[in-house]
Parts: sequence; C-alpha cells; structure tokens
Amino acid sequence: MRSFSVCALLLTLLCACGDGGLVDDDSRDVIALLRDAERTSERLGDLPGTAFDAMPTSGRATFEGLGGVFIDPVIARDSDDLSIFGDARLDADFRRGTITGRVDNLVGVQGLNPATGERFDVDGTIEIGDRGSRIGAGAPNDARATYTARLATEDRGTFDVRGTANGKFLGTRASEAGTARAPRGLRLQDDDLTARRRGDDRILTGTFDVFGEN
Repeated sequence: MRSFSVCALLLTLLCACGDGGLVDDDSRDVIALLRDAERTSERLGDLPGTAFDAMPTSGRATFEGLGGVFIDPVIARDSDDLSIFGDARLDADFRRGTITGRVDNLVGVQGLNPATGERFDVDGTIEIGDRGSRIGAGAPNDARATYTARLATEDRGTFDVRGTANGKFLGTRASEAGTARAPRGLRLQDDDLTARRRGDDRILTGTFDVFGEN
C-alpha cells in the first residue's frame, strides 16, 4: 500500500501550482508548510529512540510538526488517492503516561502524480489520544495513541477515520536527561487506518503519520 509522503506531496504541489510562478497565497502557505515538515521529518529520521535512562517520568512536553492521513478509495487506482494533512501538536504528560493532541488547519491533495495532483479544502480535525494513549507500554521510549477524525470535503465526500498509532520518542538531550526536555522528537504511525465515506458501506484502507519536535 502507498502511504502518506511529505516529499511526494511537496513535489505534487510544486508541479501543480508552479513553484516560483503565479502561486496563490493558500498554495504558497501549503508549500511552505510541507517544506518545513520535510526538514523536520529528515531530522527526526536521523535520530535513534530516546535513551531509556533519559526518559522523563514527570513533567509535560509539547511536540509540534505535521500530521495527516492517506486514504486509498480504490486500491487498483492511484488517481483517487487522498492525502489530508495539517499542523500537528502532540502533548505528552510523562507523569500520567499519556499523549493527546490534534492535527488541524487541514488541506488535501488528490493523487500523487505531479502532473495531475489537485489540492482541495478539508473541514475537520484529527483528534489524537481521544480514545486512549500510553507512554512506555513496552520500552520506556515507546508511544501509542488512538486517533479519530471526521473529514469533510466539498465534492469528495465526508470520511470517518480512526485507528491506533505506534511510535517512539526520538533523540536525547543528554544535559536534560530525566526532564521533559530530554526527548527531541516524537513520531506515531499506523499502516492499518480504516475509513468510511458517508453514504458508502465499504471500509477504506490507508495510513496515518504524525511527527513533531520538542
């Protein structure tokens, strides 16, 4: 299955909108968001999990970045693939061992073909940890959280999305070991997203990805 890809989304929008040309303000903002998110994703991708003995057991930390879902309405066809993404905020409460947050200011891209990709507006919010979450269920730096969303579009339907994402706290600030500043990042992913489009009984598949830096 294809998945949510910041790099592919950025390429699609740059080609569809004409980077450096007559780009409207909304598209310019989305391209800037994706460029920043791509840099964040690359930084986090180079980091190992937070050192076990540095993980905090009290305090709170906020991780900000990008999150989104990839929905595949028809597996055999790529032109209808939907990527919906926006600003992410993840709040970790290390004393309670929980993660909550949301992805908002959502925008969508249909298809990941740079020649034909199309941006569209999305109403809704992806709520994270609304049905449960846990820090350190396995290893001390492990993280898990549910996510739920009702995502409405003008002409592509309304999607009810849910799942459970797993991941890790990433990187270690050695000088901050044991405090809420010790982890540098957090990433949660789910390759088994399920979605339903209003008026359609089919269960659609997809993926979820959210990441941020502290």
